[in-house]
Amino acid sequence: MSESKSKVSKSILLQRRDQLFLLDLYDLQFLDVEYLEKHIYKGNSKPYIYRRVKGLEEEGYIQSFRVPILHLNNGQSKNVYALGKKGAREVQSLRGELDWRYDVVTRTPSHVHHQLLLSHVRGSYEEERQAPEGEEQSPKDEKFEMVQYLNEKYGYFKYDPKDDPDKLGDKPFTIRPDGVLVLKHKEKGIYIPFFLELERSYQTKQTTIQKLERYNLYCQYRLFEEKHRGYDYPVTPPRILFISCNEKGTDRLLDHSKGIDTSDTAGVLFGDFEDIIKNPYGKIFHAKGSKDPEQLYSLVDKIES
Repeated sequence: MSESKSKVSKSILLQRRDQLFLLDLYDLQFLDVEYLEKHIYKGNSKPYIYRRVKGLEEEGYIQSFRVPILHLNNGQSKNVYALGKKGAREVQSLRGELDWRYDVVTRTPSHVHHQLLLSHVRGSYEEERQAPEGEEQSPKDEKFEMVQYLNEKYGYFKYDPKDDPDKLGDKPFTIRPDGVLVLKHKEKGIYIPFFLELERSYQTKQTTIQKLERYNLYCQYRLFEEKHRGYDYPVTPPRILFISCNEKGTDRLLDHSKGIDTSDTAGVLFGDFEDIIKNPYGKIFHAKGSKDPEQLYSLVDKIES
């Protein structure tokens, strides 16, 4: 009787791009296959990506689940990826730290969708980290490059006068941007933070006003200099980016911001999500306080007031 041979699956050998995938999952919580196509496994086919992802999941590096596609009303859903236990250990070995929960997959579909949109915003500004073989790597912008991204946890800052020896203010407040892009001016060597506020569909006017008032205090007290420890670089005053998923949302946010003092910030811009994905450094933003409400600005333009 012939001896039956059992099939032994070969352990996956992690590549640099797999590690980037895990690191991005740690920073962004959730990713989809569209992000993987553009920013991690660029130049590879979808079938290849699905096979690679399946191998990572089988070994516990990642976990996957399905969420409804919110802008469709026909019951469609999509795969979403989150960090797995083995992937978390790999991230810890790469970063030297870990603050992560395995049950992140229990978040609501709205939260997952919000984080997926943020991941694509970050990806649109990030330089290519591993260009496909034979493909020349060119910068996304001649003057600026993204050098750091802070997720909500690291962008969070709490000011409490009881803990402040300088007594800059008498009332406590917090800021909690959805994310923070830090761009470097390549010639001048300065670092500019951009606070991301990705609009939630039912955000009230009062919420927008409170956010702007707190951001202005944060800049007025210059808390971005020494007290906010999240930055890897000495940064200039931040600029606030409100991102909407439709034109009506942009108009509504512009209306909400009228009359609110933001003079201590580096400016407040309002843009459309799709425009940012297609042309992140283009003249695609409306500006609060612009003398011409119809004029469009780039991310770093001086606002003509």
